[in-house]
Amino acid sequence: MRRSSVRITMSIRRDAFWSATDTLITSGLAFGLRLIVARLLAPEDFGIAMIAVTVIGLLQAVNDFGLTAALIQKDEEEVTASLIDTTFTASLIITVLLALATAALIAPFAASAYGEPSLQPLILVLGLTLLPSPFSTVVSALMFRRGRFRANAVIKVIANLLGMMTAIVLVMINPSPWVIVAQVLASSLAAAVMLQIANPHRYRLRLSKEHLGSVFGFSTFILLSDLLSFAQSNAGVFILGLVLSTASVGYFALATYLTNTARKIVMSILNRVTFVHFSRNKHDQGFLRKKFISTVRWNCRALFPPLTAMMLFGPSWAPQFMGEEWSALGSLLFWLSLTVIVGTSGGTTSNLYKSMGRPGLDLTFAVVTTAGLLFPGVYVAAQIYGLEGAAIATFVVKVLAVAIRLFALRKLVPGAASGAILASLFQALLQTPVVLAWAASTMLGITEWYLQLPFIVVAFLIYGSYELPRAFPDLLPKLLRRFRERKI
Repeated sequence: MRRSSVRITMSIRRDAFWSATDTLITSGLAFGLRLIVARLLAPEDFGIAMIAVTVIGLLQAVNDFGLTAALIQKDEEEVTASLIDTTFTASLIITVLLALATAALIAPFAASAYGEPSLQPLILVLGLTLLPSPFSTVVSALMFRRGRFRANAVIKVIANLLGMMTAIVLVMINPSPWVIVAQVLASSLAAAVMLQIANPHRYRLRLSKEHLGSVFGFSTFILLSDLLSFAQSNAGVFILGLVLSTASVGYFALATYLTNTARKIVMSILNRVTFVHFSRNKHDQGFLRKKFISTVRWNCRALFPPLTAMMLFGPSWAPQFMGEEWSALGSLLFWLSLTVIVGTSGGTTSNLYKSMGRPGLDLTFAVVTTAGLLFPGVYVAAQIYGLEGAAIATFVVKVLAVAIRLFALRKLVPGAASGAILASLFQALLQTPVVLAWAASTMLGITEWYLQLPFIVVAFLIYGSYELPRAFPDLLPKLLRRFRERKI
């Protein structure tokens, strides 16, 4: 039993490493590009680009239809050639219908709803990224099932490098919202081609009634949950463009991107890996409890320091880096950083529910928090208090959402919720050096980023000095042993 547990732990770490490599590089490239483009564009133009990207992101979630997660969640003996072909064929049908709907209805409607005619061609071109999805998503799911995280990571990195190079060429010629469109389109098409080359599979266009029922029974819940999760992450983009202006969308989208990118990187890594391993061990309560608490702890270790620094130093840094026209970012960065900190404390409850075969429960929570709380709250707050009101409403709803999910987790996996809360509270206390660094620089009247940066570096070094040995207890002894062996 102990050997099996060790093998599982090593497998999780190996898979997490390659998933992290993929996500860190690709997200880092995208992050840098978005900042450059935002710096070169006016908030209004950046807002238009973000609306287009967000609309296509929503369509991508519909396009996947939860079929990838359904394929991963199946037991090994259930994954037959017939199941794979049925999943591919169903995905292909959905893709074709969605592409037609994008061209005929969605793009014109979005342009009309937001009062921006330039949105229509942007969405039409981005809609091309839907077409290769059946090939890339099914292949990725099969690769994850087989533990081929390294191959998947290499492909994604190369594809995103190609997208980045395309965008750099365009941004040098003419900075515009089309730069982001070109980057997304080039990387998605390149990834689809390389995935097929790396993992060739002869698909047959067939639909098995038996497999359709089992796949769609699970994937429908996953789809609705993913849609609500996406809507929750992008509520500000959808609502503020209607209530306020595209400039407001630009401010809110950039603030969300700055505060949420690190969380999405870490959560993307963990979701890919933990969903596979949670699904394999979904009947082992002890395993689920231990790994869920461990996931929360690692989330907090990685995210709390930069988010705390962003929350405290971000408001004064934003206009220094982005220009005075982006000064409205300040208060948004504070509230949205705090929102992500709270969300991080809640852990990957959604992922856990899905892997345990309880997508309906996850969907119920998503409906209540998103449709019942977030959208009405942000809409009303934006109408009355503007941008900052929308950010505060987002924070309040996140607190309620995390509380609801952890309360329900108490019965499903006893001890997991309380362990996660204690782990996150302890990690919050460990951020004291960052808080003290901000307090010291404020008391001294230091506002320039290059003078505040040494305070942050010292704070992070202090944090690392006591947290790294706890996170990697075997690292220092190994390094010392290797040093002594070389010296001998």
